[in-house]
Amino acid sequence: MEKIQLFKDKKIRTSWNAEEEKWYFSVVDVVGVLTDSLNPTDYLKKMRKRDPELSSFLGTNCPQVTMVSESGKKRKVLAADAKGILRIIQSITSSQVESFKLWLARVSDDAKVRESVSNKLYIVDCQSNDLRKSNIESKIYTLRGSQIMLDSDLAELYDVETKALKQQVKRNRSRFPEDIMFELTKEEFDSLRSQNVTSNKRGGNQYLPFAFTETGVAMLSSVLTSEKAIMINLHIMRAFVSMRKYIIANANVLQRIESLELKQVATEQKMDEILDRLDDGTTTPIYGIVFEGKVFDARLGVSNIIKLAKKEIVLIDPYVDARTFDILEDREQNVTATIFTSRVTSALRNIKKLHDVQYPKRHIGLKQCATNFHDRFLIVDDDVYHFGASFKDLGQRLFAFEKMELDKNLIMSQLY
Repeated sequence: MEKIQLFKDKKIRTSWNAEEEKWYFSVVDVVGVLTDSLNPTDYLKKMRKRDPELSSFLGTNCPQVTMVSESGKKRKVLAADAKGILRIIQSITSSQVESFKLWLARVSDDAKVRESVSNKLYIVDCQSNDLRKSNIESKIYTLRGSQIMLDSDLAELYDVETKALKQQVKRNRSRFPEDIMFELTKEEFDSLRSQNVTSNKRGGNQYLPFAFTETGVAMLSSVLTSEKAIMINLHIMRAFVSMRKYIIANANVLQRIESLELKQVATEQKMDEILDRLDDGTTTPIYGIVFEGKVFDARLGVSNIIKLAKKEIVLIDPYVDARTFDILEDREQNVTATIFTSRVTSALRNIKKLHDVQYPKRHIGLKQCATNFHDRFLIVDDDVYHFGASFKDLGQRLFAFEKMELDKNLIMSQLY
């Protein structure tokens, strides 16, 4: 069975697998919802290139499931179950991740329960203004270490104007101390607005909303005394209790996921630092990773290292071709270059001859190693760099390089 499910008014295609008794979610739709990307398919491709582990996970654990496209035609799309989606969103930096996890848990769990009782599809619609627990829970956020609801969301549930609700609160201000109701700061308001928690429906006269904790919502029943308000308050309090139980029951899992997200952010910051070093010709590259297909980045990074040489360059590479000679031409004038390789073939000698004819004053030495080398090393004057790929293959596959704290003579002594 297929159904569109809604997360904060945004559509996510889902399909119920009766044999496995679980929901499958469109991966592209989830990426689009969390990133607000205009082209989530392209965004997902970039994620896969940036995170090889994620790419492997998608290929192994995410099947192609038939779902209805925007054109109305059925297409095979990449899909994942709830567990798989949790793994995928670990690779997404988004302010909506936490609320999405709670939504995902509710949708998947509710669907399983409903499907085990009857063979009918349970439709989750967070847009409707009924009193389903899931609808109320979607309006509960975490702020200043407490679960809160905003005045506009409460007014919508009570079916009153936000202005009227705030007036009632102001008339009874002594009942709402700061620890159970507070006005958001501009920074908090901007943060929630960036998460699409607040909208522009307030019009031109925007104000900083009130936030009510669970106790603050309970106190509202003393100032909003209609039968409808009392009934709605009961539903809201039950939703708070349900959310609290869920968080307590899944505290360890949520903590581990949060820890992984923090590690991911730290890794991305490190990657940005590495790429900045590669882009900055005035900074000596120390280490780095170049991803598959980034041929230009790889060539630029190696070129920056080669240009650091003042006297000599020695390259130890088991696999050499004309591209290797071409890259070494990035060195400065009067810097000598020598290539040591596993086997100097006649074809390789011909490449050297052609090079020396074209560059008669910049000959490159070509010698056979006395020792069989598996790894690649680049010696720039007295500095030793270790490379995970041959120079002729730079950028064709993911590889890493690093500057080693090593005496170059230790390597040079193995060459002859």
